[in-house]
Amino acid sequence: MLKKFIIIDHSLCNLQGHHYECSLSVAEAASRQGYEPIIIANKTFPSSLYPDNIKVIPAFEVDWFDNPVSSKQKNNILDFFEFLENHPLEKSSEKINHKIKFYFKYLELTQPKLKLLLEKIKGSTARLLNWIQQDIELLRSIPFSNTLWGIFKIIWGLVRYILSVFSKKINQALIKLSTPKTESFKDSLSKVLKAIKPTSEDEIFIHTIGIQQVEEVYHYLTSSDLSKMPRFHILLRRDIDDPLVVYSEGMGLKAIFDNCYDSQLWPDKIQFYTDTDDLIQRYNSLTKVKLYKIPIPFRQEKLQPIIEKRDTDKPLHLVYLGDARPEKGYHYLPNLIESLWTDYIQPGQIKVTIQSNFNIEGGQGLIPQARLALERYPNSKVKLVKTAMSADDYYQLLSEADALILPYDPNSYRFRTSGVLTEALAAGKPVIVPQNSWVGKQVDKSRASLYENLDEIPQKVIEVVENLEQLSESARKFSKRWLEQNSPDSLVETLLDSKDHNYVNYVEENKLEIDINEEIHIDNRSKFLPKILLVIESDFLLDQETINPSFLNYLEYLGLCGYHVYGLFFTNKQERKKENYEPFYHQVYPIINRLFQEFSVNLKQRWIVDYGLPDRIPYDFNSKEYIKEVLDNKSSFKRDLIERYNLSIPSDLSQLLQTNQFDVIFLNSIVSYSIIDRFNITQSSIICEVPEIVSYQYAVNNHRDIDQEEYRLEYQLLNQCNVLIFRHQYELEKIKETINTPESYLITCDKHSDQSNDFQIMDNVFESLLKDRAIRLKGTGKKVAILYPWGDILERKSGASKRVGLLIDYLKSQAYQVWLFTTGDDKDFREDGVHYTYYEQSYQDYCLVNKLYKDAYESWFDALSFDSKQHDKTFENSELSDHWLPWIYYQYRFDSGFINWVKKLARWADTVILEYPFWALSVGDICHQYQTRLIITAHDILAQQLSQDSLLGKIALSEEIKSLKKADYLICVSETDQIFLKQYQLSPTIIPNPINLEQDTSNDLSLEVDLPKITSPFCLFVGSQHQPNIEAVKIIQQIAKDFLIDYSDIACQFVIVGSCWEPEEKNNFLALGKVSDQELSVLYDRASLILSPILSGTGTSLKTVEAMAYGKVVIGTTIAFRGYPVASGEQCIICDRLDDYGHLIVKWLKNSQKRENIEKNAQEFAKNYDYRRLYYSYQQLIEKSDKLIRELPEIS
Repeated sequence: MLKKFIIIDHSLCNLQGHHYECSLSVAEAASRQGYEPIIIANKTFPSSLYPDNIKVIPAFEVDWFDNPVSSKQKNNILDFFEFLENHPLEKSSEKINHKIKFYFKYLELTQPKLKLLLEKIKGSTARLLNWIQQDIELLRSIPFSNTLWGIFKIIWGLVRYILSVFSKKINQALIKLSTPKTESFKDSLSKVLKAIKPTSEDEIFIHTIGIQQVEEVYHYLTSSDLSKMPRFHILLRRDIDDPLVVYSEGMGLKAIFDNCYDSQLWPDKIQFYTDTDDLIQRYNSLTKVKLYKIPIPFRQEKLQPIIEKRDTDKPLHLVYLGDARPEKGYHYLPNLIESLWTDYIQPGQIKVTIQSNFNIEGGQGLIPQARLALERYPNSKVKLVKTAMSADDYYQLLSEADALILPYDPNSYRFRTSGVLTEALAAGKPVIVPQNSWVGKQVDKSRASLYENLDEIPQKVIEVVENLEQLSESARKFSKRWLEQNSPDSLVETLLDSKDHNYVNYVEENKLEIDINEEIHIDNRSKFLPKILLVIESDFLLDQETINPSFLNYLEYLGLCGYHVYGLFFTNKQERKKENYEPFYHQVYPIINRLFQEFSVNLKQRWIVDYGLPDRIPYDFNSKEYIKEVLDNKSSFKRDLIERYNLSIPSDLSQLLQTNQFDVIFLNSIVSYSIIDRFNITQSSIICEVPEIVSYQYAVNNHRDIDQEEYRLEYQLLNQCNVLIFRHQYELEKIKETINTPESYLITCDKHSDQSNDFQIMDNVFESLLKDRAIRLKGTGKKVAILYPWGDILERKSGASKRVGLLIDYLKSQAYQVWLFTTGDDKDFREDGVHYTYYEQSYQDYCLVNKLYKDAYESWFDALSFDSKQHDKTFENSELSDHWLPWIYYQYRFDSGFINWVKKLARWADTVILEYPFWALSVGDICHQYQTRLIITAHDILAQQLSQDSLLGKIALSEEIKSLKKADYLICVSETDQIFLKQYQLSPTIIPNPINLEQDTSNDLSLEVDLPKITSPFCLFVGSQHQPNIEAVKIIQQIAKDFLIDYSDIACQFVIVGSCWEPEEKNNFLALGKVSDQELSVLYDRASLILSPILSGTGTSLKTVEAMAYGKVVIGTTIAFRGYPVASGEQCIICDRLDDYGHLIVKWLKNSQKRENIEKNAQEFAKNYDYRRLYYSYQQLIEKSDKLIRELPEIS
């Protein structure tokens, strides 16, 4: 008798979602493993969908949400009887009459244009009712009629009473008879397993389940004879912070795990799984129960005949697959289609197919409106599939797609997997996906287009259109490995062998091995971070030219600490409410989005809401007074409290507020306290910012005296807060005259205030409220401004940008606040806690400075060489004057915009680090003026690029030395540079160019990276667009050409990477241009030798030690190893005779044993250059406590 493999899928009702595909693929895989597969589905699952040769038992009456799943007819009957019970006829008239009066009054208040029409209707109705009343009174005056009228009223009253009693009883009986008793998940489970009679040799797999149902499985097992029970395998796919996990009823997930561990159900009788590494780590942080990782299954055989098909004659076919749901970003599709319509869809370059079936009847949120918007387009160009597709139809559409769009919500899919992405990657399709999510982590730019912001999606689609062939080719190659990883057979094998197979000890895996002169402690604190709700009147985001600095300060603090933040935003202006709410929403949404991204705030959810009907009057306020204020269009404290009380709070936020899920609630106005009272919030701590005493402000706005009742009420509400934050000292003292309960703090947030002091206050506030759960800002929090002259800081391709990028990483890891100032036309932004500012000099100023310098230099040159024998040097004079040195020293010296920015940075920073000396004369004087420490990094001796005998070389050296002397502390990169600078009474500290050992050598080099043009052992050269690198490439071209002739029997390619050479392929010479970091790692890993025939240059070559970190033999010139204490034949091969390179290459390709010795020595040598070691010196200079004594120069 076969062992049973039972798949429980109680949400399997139809073809909706991936339930059917997952259950069927796993069942087929279990069958191939020799098990009898059984699928236990929902009772509503139609028999027409039952698969052949697999037993299906419809048993469950609830889905994984624990919602009953029944026929629509039964629901309608129940709704009807419920209506009869809850809305009896005798109450309907009174209720309708009340509602009519209310809505008439409300329409009068909110729709002034309808006021005249409403008055006419009311007048006509009143007159009609008056006439009817008069007629009845006349009938009563007739004696006979009066008698009949009285008898009729008595009889009618008795009939109504008897009918109401019978109606109520009959309704209750009918509802009781018509309401089927829904069987719970546990009862259905117990019943069906009793019928199946599984044994301890059988397996049960549940791939979709609610947390409360997991608890029911636990109770079922504890009440059963475990010796006869099969092993349960439960897949959990939601994040531990997901509302469906956090707010589930019952004991909760952590308690379930603890009970399973304590009762020893785990791991013998119940195992838990998830499908991403991030979720593994997060779940395993909860308790001693450990989860295993399993693949994402689907029926791969459906893809086999279609994976290679593509019709290149037709338009690019862009497809959206999956239900129309908010978390899948369906509502973003109308904007995408509109953006692409004119240039791509309408001309026939792109056609779009969108699966558009609702996951619930009527659709969620904005989904129905989005589908209506998409239906405006012609079906031939934008096709909507409104019904759930069969598996065959689904895979057919997937096969016909050229690319898939997945505009998923990054928060929802931060750790969660996607079945659609899994199938798309398996089918070898390029995808457009959000970058900061699980889906973004599964791809790279070779086979996908990744976006950070929603407004980037149209451009990313266009990138796919323009690079479809390359993306598709890479995606198809990657699919082979992906198919192997995510087969249902692998899943079943994992389940059957899960006892000790897949558990990853993350504590061991994540131990830090690098010693950076201090002890490292691993933080094992709970991963459940405090939740902060910001309740924000948001008009200041739209009305002020510069956004309130206090709000920016709070955002920056929350971003640096990493709290989980939620935001409730609304207007306080009448002209932005009701019919004008949508424009307000669309104006304020991008501002909120931008600010929270700039400050790296961990924003979990935001709500931008409108005002509801003011049908609830709090605090026993007089409703007539409120109506009068509305009619007179007057603002008051009471009116705003009432309207704020009636905000249209979404259901998910209501649930969070009602259950006191927020640890701290921050109000930027005491008026918002009515929201606290509405939900009776008692457990959350309340912080209220007091920018002004509002009862005073209402008096000013209405040209009246202070309303003492408002004044007392404001003080009463302020007294109920836990913490008050004031902007003005006088208001703090005024309030403290009356109330003393809340803690009170002053944060002025003006341009002269000390931000570190403000952050210290915020630390104290949160520590007083959250105790040991508070997250204090680490380290000193000192402010460091870095000035970097080149605009490539984010690329980190050149040696300079890598050095400065790693400096940013180091300072950030030590909890410094970092502001990077550079040149370029990009917008000011913040990323991962670092502030980036770009300055673009006007073209006119650039040209003027350039021309003045050139003219002055030519005049000086001509004057110094003015005799008949020197006239032939005019050409040399003109050529030299075009050199970028030394005129770059003058480029910004007289630029007032640049000077103002440097002043702003110097005022803000504790330390300024200037990379390269070009701006030192201006920056040095300003730093001295503001007593800000200045560190200058000399990346090399720049003047050495010119002849020291030339006038230009002398000017360059003079400017360089003069500039370097402005530093309080000077850094150079090599001992050679240090010796040179000491000639000019400079005492620099050596901090060599570093590497990131973790990043440079720990990439997953087993990943399949396609290098189709490299077919043999190869020598590698890596370089940026720097003249010495360009010269080296020309040398390598000649070496390659000679090698082809001299050693024709030896296969060897010469590969060039970087901006030093445009892509080119000729015989055994191959230039690839710029490549991704992952591709560069693979090239280093696979290279046989590294070449560096550099003949000129200054400073040190970061690429040299980078190659050595990969354990490679570097063959280079003395210049290539300048500044590094290496010995030829030990850590590298040094050769200045370029003719010998071919012979050396052959020698070291063949001599593998000696090569391995040098490779090992090279790797050991490179470990000394990890930035965590070297940059400790920067920290020592920043933290020097001695008071700088300077003679402050006068600056106009």
